[in-house]
Amino acid sequence: MWLMAAASALVFVLLAAGAYFAYRHFRGEAATGVSLKQTAAPAPTPASASATPGMKALLDAVEVTGIRMFQDKAKKTEVVFIVVNHSAAPLTDLSGTVTLRPSTSQPGREIVGIFGFRNLSLGPFESRELRAPLNTSLRMYELPDWQFLKTELNLSLPSLKE
Repeated sequence: MWLMAAASALVFVLLAAGAYFAYRHFRGEAATGVSLKQTAAPAPTPASASATPGMKALLDAVEVTGIRMFQDKAKKTEVVFIVVNHSAAPLTDLSGTVTLRPSTSQPGREIVGIFGFRNLSLGPFESRELRAPLNTSLRMYELPDWQFLKTELNLSLPSLKE
């Protein structure tokens, strides 16, 4: 009787394990639990993000968001955006360029447009709305909607005078 119960339990465990591994196999995962999608090489980071630890910290503290594009009366494309200081330190003389890319593009590929800002000073946890001309080859109706854009920020700081 005990032998029959142990054999039944073993068969049940083997069937459950087989079903589990078959499910993972047909779902596209390896048996080790690592997804095949995760084995691809990570996307390269922008060159400015790997420049120095100080610049990396600054890029982590500054965000460009709230992108809105429109045409002025002269039919020039402009962008209104918000620059946010997420740090507790004030930032002075901050300048940068923002590259707009479609959210579906690979890093370093397709560019929607480029705009910049100069000599911006932000207090701790402060944000500011700015306006700039958008350098793009696309017409206004060809530009992707804001939710289909991603931003790449490159910051430049003035050289320190000794």
